[in-house]
Amino acid sequence: MVIKFCFLILFPVFFFTASRATTYYVSVAGNDANSGTSPEQSWKSLEKVNDFSPLPGDQILFNRGDEWLGSIKVNSSGTPDNPIVFGAYGSGEKPVISGLVELRNWEYSENGIYKSKFNFNNDVNLLVINGHLQHLGRFPNTGYLSYEKVDNTISVIDRELPDIPDWSGAEMVIKNNNWTISRNKITGHSNGKITYDAGTNYVPRLGESYGYFFQKDIRTLDRFGEWYCNGSEMNVFFGNENPEDYIVQTSIIDTIMIVNNQNNITIENLNIQGSNKLSIYSKQANNLTVRFCDIELSGTDAVYLQESCANSIIQGNQLIKTNGIGIEVGNTNNVTIIENTIKGTGLYAGMGRSKSGYQAVSLNCKNAIVEENIIDSAGYNGISFYINYINSIVNHNLIKHTNQLITDGSAIYMWEVNSNTISDDSGIEISGNIILNCGSNAIYSDGYVNNVRMFNNTIAFGAKGIHMNQPRQNTIENNILYMNSNRAISMQNLEEEQIKVNARDNTIRNNTFVGNDNQGDKIYQLADGKGDSILSFGYADLNYFLIPFKDYPVVTYSVKDKLTSESRRDTLTIKGWRKTLNFDKNSEVMITTTDELFFEYNASKQNKTISLPCTMYDVKGNAYEETVTIEPFASIVLSKKNNSIH
Repeated sequence: MVIKFCFLILFPVFFFTASRATTYYVSVAGNDANSGTSPEQSWKSLEKVNDFSPLPGDQILFNRGDEWLGSIKVNSSGTPDNPIVFGAYGSGEKPVISGLVELRNWEYSENGIYKSKFNFNNDVNLLVINGHLQHLGRFPNTGYLSYEKVDNTISVIDRELPDIPDWSGAEMVIKNNNWTISRNKITGHSNGKITYDAGTNYVPRLGESYGYFFQKDIRTLDRFGEWYCNGSEMNVFFGNENPEDYIVQTSIIDTIMIVNNQNNITIENLNIQGSNKLSIYSKQANNLTVRFCDIELSGTDAVYLQESCANSIIQGNQLIKTNGIGIEVGNTNNVTIIENTIKGTGLYAGMGRSKSGYQAVSLNCKNAIVEENIIDSAGYNGISFYINYINSIVNHNLIKHTNQLITDGSAIYMWEVNSNTISDDSGIEISGNIILNCGSNAIYSDGYVNNVRMFNNTIAFGAKGIHMNQPRQNTIENNILYMNSNRAISMQNLEEEQIKVNARDNTIRNNTFVGNDNQGDKIYQLADGKGDSILSFGYADLNYFLIPFKDYPVVTYSVKDKLTSESRRDTLTIKGWRKTLNFDKNSEVMITTTDELFFEYNASKQNKTISLPCTMYDVKGNAYEETVTIEPFASIVLSKKNNSIH
């Protein structure tokens, strides 16, 4: 009897709790004393929102067209079936949650510099003039100064640097190598020696490709928009311009949306702008969804899922003008990044976080899906996988103009340093991506990455196509590599002693390689530091080569003699490649020049029909009379000639 009584009491309580989800409304015309349960009874402030603990299924909606200054901290969890939603209601532009304040009351200082006094309670990372990010003042304005000597990560010596001005207290930005830029607080400067607190553990390299510049000092301001904040004053160079003619904003909010230790949260249809550091930050928060938001003007990162944010979805957002990283995902599983537009990421050296803080998407995540995103203009990599990347998919993305600051990377980059932690089945799939005008490699598997399937990708007009270190069991199939200025396929076995594996069991087939008219360019480049093992990389055949003349230098390779340790370098035509090394024996070759070719791609979800200037032929000899239809996320190469030779 007691058991029946308890059951009857518990059941209706559970049912009542699950059905009481409520929608709350927030508008600038509201009142925090209201109930918040209708637009007419809306709340007013973010403080009211932050003091409230929503229940599973509750929605907190902000009025479209309104704007709030401040941050939102989520302090309760939803359930998988009833997430807590932060979104929008009404009509018009998305509601704005902003960290930006306008600077006014400008006073002229000297030498074209104006100052605005403000109580800055943080290390300022952001200045915006008329909606455009501005660079910290720097000296020199372009390029890097050179140093002649390096003392670990403690100091550098530049004998040409005068002692006046003394740069102590400023920040020194160092291009340590081809894959990192560091920010370092200067602790001393005398006799050309600059001592500093290192921003990374990388020792700066010597050479023309590396160097440094100064920032975070008022003496660096000499171009319009350059700025320096000393904590109580914002100093901006306007020259002969009147600062009152411009809208000048800076951020006073470090992080705008905070989701820590709360699960099943959805953030949608908001305009989140002007964070001093992070626009959306999450840690230990599973099932987070961020969708259809505009995330603009982020001081460091736009979206940062630090760790343990499994089953999160980042979908359909516009991530625009980010100083650091667009989307960063820490150690977690099952994250989907889909249908986002990520533009203008990490384009200012010294404005991102030290090391590699200039990327569009950076992932340390198993089972990640990155699909149908548009990535345009990044200082470093477009999409990166670090260490924890098993069984991830990169599919149907359009990626353009990457590696504008840092070149040892790519549009799609994968890295693993410890061969003891990874099997021969990493299971990364890279397919149907369109990669254009990249400043370095298009696809790069680095360290011990293996078993990557790269198929149906289009790589055009960049520096390099696909580059692999110690490649094992990779498949490169049905890709189009069109007029990349350096090489289409590059493989190397590094000679470093700690590298324990060599290239093996790779397959390169059914790809279309289009060479430039420049004889210095190559289709294949192979390099080895361990004694001809690179020539055992695997299988290459059944490909299509479109080259401007018969004796085009298709291959260059270098090997180290096992007995003498001397390196030998050879360049081969397609005939030599076949005869000498027995590769591509069944591949097709078409002699055709640049002006005889037609190339087009389709970076959409629908078929695309293109008009042709004349009858043209594909690599298999199929003729196209007036039009050609290109399938979604694909491309085509046609020639006026139909003269394939074996």
